[in-house]
Amino acid sequence: MIWLIQRLKEASLVKVNSVRRWKRREIFSETYCARNFNKSGRYISIINLKGRRRSVLIIPKLTFNSGWMFIAAKVERFINFHRNEKVPMEPRLTDKNIPYADALRSSKWSNRGESSFNAEVTLKGE
Repeated sequence: MIWLIQRLKEASLVKVNSVRRWKRREIFSETYCARNFNKSGRYISIINLKGRRRSVLIIPKLTFNSGWMFIAAKVERFINFHRNEKVPMEPRLTDKNIPYADALRSSKWSNRGESSFNAEVTLKGE
């Protein structure tokens, strides 16, 4: 997506009707981006190929000399917002007030027939 933002910004800098093509190859896909023009105005076509599947996106230039900076800025804000979002790394289903030994004794994975858990301490070197 960052590559696509850079291409949109680069395409916005040119004000004349000209054709420009970019290509990006990744592991499982290829992305083609082309700035073109026709009688209706300038546009950018983005084609993504994954095997036999093809996705096509055509973005026309909305107003005179506006380019695609507005769209690039929106996508960039969206990416940066979610990139800085931190997910808490606290494990689920834990209680800080229960010691580990008590949690081990009452584990749902322990044998259901035994009511107590006997653990012996072994020290290395003895």
